Amino acid sequence: VIPALRRLLEDFPDHQKASDAATALADAYDALGQPARRDSVLTRLESREGGSGAAARAMLAFAGEKLDADPVQARELLTRIIARHPGTPEASEARLQIARFLAQEGRHAEAHDMVAPLCSDGDAEIAGRARMRAAEAAYETGEYDEAARLYRDALDSGASSIDRGGAWYGLAWSRLELGERDAAIEALMRLFREHRESSVWTDGAYRLGQLLAEADRKREAADVYAALGENDEAGSLGLDAMYRRALLLRERKAYTQAAALLRKVAAGSDRALAVQGLFELGRTLHEQGRLTEATGAFVELAGKATEERMAQQAMYSAGVCQTTMKRWKKAAEYFASAAAMPGPARPDALLGEGWARAMLGEHEKAASHFGALLRETPDYTKGAEVSFRLAQSLQELGRYAQVDSICLELAVRQDWPYPDRALYLGATAKEKMGDSAGAASAYQELIAQHPSSNLVPYAKAHLDALAGEG
Repeated sequence: VIPALRRLLEDFPDHQKASDAATALADAYDALGQPARRDSVLTRLESREGGSGAAARAMLAFAGEKLDADPVQARELLTRIIARHPGTPEASEARLQIARFLAQEGRHAEAHDMVAPLCSDGDAEIAGRARMRAAEAAYETGEYDEAARLYRDALDSGASSIDRGGAWYGLAWSRLELGERDAAIEALMRLFREHRESSVWTDGAYRLGQLLAEADRKREAADVYAALGENDEAGSLGLDAMYRRALLLRERKAYTQAAALLRKVAAGSDRALAVQGLFELGRTLHEQGRLTEATGAFVELAGKATEERMAQQAMYSAGVCQTTMKRWKKAAEYFASAAAMPGPARPDALLGEGWARAMLGEHEKAASHFGALLRETPDYTKGAEVSFRLAQSLQELGRYAQVDSICLELAVRQDWPYPDRALYLGATAKEKMGDSAGAASAYQELIAQHPSSNLVPYAKAHLDALAGEG
């Protein structure tokens, strides 16, 4: 091919097809990997009358072919177009392409300067694309006001070649950085409703759902998450949207719908989200009163959780479900499993197991658990409750002196809201020990200090019995 093209150009330099022949010859040299010969042909073509445009178009085509395979050579060609063919559509395209290179290298300010002259170009398509590129660069350099203006201008340019969905998306993020949440929601709404084909639709819809939830527009957020969850191409974001929608539905006490969505999340491909979905499924079923199913979800979670912390929380929650159903034996087993795992739920699990053991009449074990909890976690937020539970089990075991000591302390503790119960239990312990005077004093104190307590009638009955004995 090359000899034929060269002969045509040498023998018929003024032929009407000479420019096409030169372009084809440059293309052939380029294909053979001979850029020096290719550029020599292009230089001669540029010097020909009427050949300048053809040369620029050829260089732009060559650059386009090399954008990924040989970016250095592509950039040289684009720079040559800008320098030797200013003001042409090819030079504008070259500026846009070089700006892309600069942005990829993190040189966003230079990218902005490269396309800034094109933002007011008479060609709407060129102006629109330039504004998009300049907006992206402005955003990356922290010029959020400028970015928002440019995205808005790009949308208003009428250019059909720009990604309008991407422009709304960029505008939304710029508004968010400026603290304008409502304006960001409005922009994302336009993306969500009008540009489902956009590559950023999934991300935009997900962020829109988050913003609507933050703005307490939860029904709208649930609708957005529903659309995202039904999008087969959304992947893990679709599952996450389904998860978030389920939580919003649960807030509205739409438990059945929420549970159905959480089951799908739990069966999804995102392992971490599936574990979280299983946990929230258990919580949802618990709130709905479906305690057997909730227990099953928590036990399943304990087997699937990769973190001991989550497994511990799951077993503790299963114990809570069983406690609610007064299935004390199973509750004790689940609490014991949770207590045996390292993690923050151990104190609560010890308390739960102690309470379940007490309800089973296993007061020695109950007292052991309560005592261990108080020794291990002296600053436990429920310490006063644990002390009272311990006193109750000790009472059942006939260790009245210990009961009396604990109740004297509880009666004056600021974090124990039931001093009347402590006084009453302590008084009965005194009575069991044969300290009638001390018991009577404690009963009288309860009646005087807590006249509205439901224990007052019992205290009076004990006083009457003590008086009768006297």
